[in-house]
Amino acid sequence: GLVLLSILSAAGLNVVLNLLLIPFLGIEGAAIATLLAYALMNALAAWQGRATVPVRPEWRRVLAFTVAAGVMYVALGYIHFDRDLPTLVVRMAVGAVIYAVAVLALDAEARVMATQVLARFGLGRGRGTKQG
Repeated sequence: GLVLLSILSAAGLNVVLNLLLIPFLGIEGAAIATLLAYALMNALAAWQGRATVPVRPEWRRVLAFTVAAGVMYVALGYIHFDRDLPTLVVRMAVGAVIYAVAVLALDAEARVMATQVLARFGLGRGRGTKQG
């Protein structure tokens, strides 16, 4: 019933957005269409499951991660690479670093977790000091 309706709604949105975006944006238009269709499907699934699994999204964190992804996308748009495999790998690595820096700048909980991970490996604050 509702699950099928969610999937069909997302598929329909994907087709419509592909028709609108691909002529102007090419493969990126297809990616954007798919992203938005999956977002719709996930939103509908969350709405349908809210009675069974009462989850309250941390909207501030969702926004922070969304902004970080946008920062990465815009930053990579200004960096021009060739379209071969080695430069694709470099672009992915640069994108990951940009995203990580943006997340750490925008999300306090991510900073705490990163500090804990670094401390576990003996890196970060307090490095080189004796703990006793």
